[in-house]
Amino acid sequence: MPVKGFTWNEEYRKKFYDSEKVKDHLDNFVKQASQPKTEAQKTKMSIAKTGRKYSQEHKDNMSETHKFRQALKKEILTKYPEMPADELWKQVRARMEE
Repeated sequence: MPVKGFTWNEEYRKKFYDSEKVKDHLDNFVKQASQPKTEAQKTKMSIAKTGRKYSQEHKDNMSETHKFRQALKKEILTKYPEMPADELWKQVRARMEE
């Protein structure tokens, strides 16, 4: 079956995300998504997650990642105990990507 539309290569991806229209849309989306949730929204999200099944492999991966993330957090906090929480998690994310 022939491919229709654009192919998402690096050149097209860069051009797409540099577009002012896309930047405005993403900014608006982030602004809306960061608003406090109503009780009705919280209930709907909770119901959507209820009963979700994860494979044992997925559970093991989540557990391993959580333990690794917490170990990095403790390691950074021992070196810099006064570091603010937002900066701490930025450091943890950066170290996890390495």
